[in-house]
Amino acid sequence: MVPRWVSFLFVMLIEYFTTRRSGQIQFLKLQIELLKKKLPGNRVILSPEDRALLMKAGAEIEHDVHDVLGIVSVKTYKQWLRDQAAGKEAKRVGRRRIAESLRELIVYMAKENVGWGLSRPPA
Repeated sequence: MVPRWVSFLFVMLIEYFTTRRSGQIQFLKLQIELLKKKLPGNRVILSPEDRALLMKAGAEIEHDVHDVLGIVSVKTYKQWLRDQAAGKEAKRVGRRRIAESLRELIVYMAKENVGWGLSRPPA
């Protein structure tokens, strides 16, 4: 039989670390929110590699991420789970970049043809 004081000490230690862990999680979530405010646009676009890392970390907590997910929505995370179960491979999101040579051509044409485009009436 374990003495009562050992049980009490054990319970107090568990409570201390649970409270501390909760505080750490809140601190990390606040940092994520502050960083998201500094980013342009209304969403964070992850690369397939970043997505894989997030899914791996989620697997360690059995994908119970509702209260700790801050960088993507729960709906998005669930879609990733369905895609992973279906064997779909993650792809890059967004439009491909315009080639540098094409960008240079557009700038050149714009400089050479000043009259092109919409002209504004004098104010």
